Amino acid sequence: MLKARVGGYGQFSVNGKNRLAHRASYEMFCGEIPKNLTIDHKCRNPLCVNPKHLEAVSMRENTLRGTSLIAENSKKTHCKRGHELSGRNLIIKKDGNRRCRTCKNVHSLARYHKKKEDRDL
Repeated sequence: MLKARVGGYGQFSVNGKNRLAHRASYEMFCGEIPKNLTIDHKCRNPLCVNPKHLEAVSMRENTLRGTSLIAENSKKTHCKRGHELSGRNLIIKKDGNRRCRTCKNVHSLARYHKKKEDRDL
């Protein structure tokens, strides 16, 4: 029996057990979903059950493919001051945040000179 959407995803009930429609479709047409993976809608439509639009991926990959703040920031190629975020100019912190090395160095140098100026007074 078809039920209401849950968090934007289609859901139905079989023998009293609730199932997410996209997961059931993937399992029916593509096979079992590996335990460490989740199902991504490549079409970005959470109601879609077309197995050609579904892919088993890691939760990290699924998040980065989306439109969340984390996903949008990971797609940035330049910092807000226009420096390229790649190679030696890219700092990736332990929490996964990315930083521009040029901006960090400019900020650190300015802070050093400010402290030195305050000491000299």
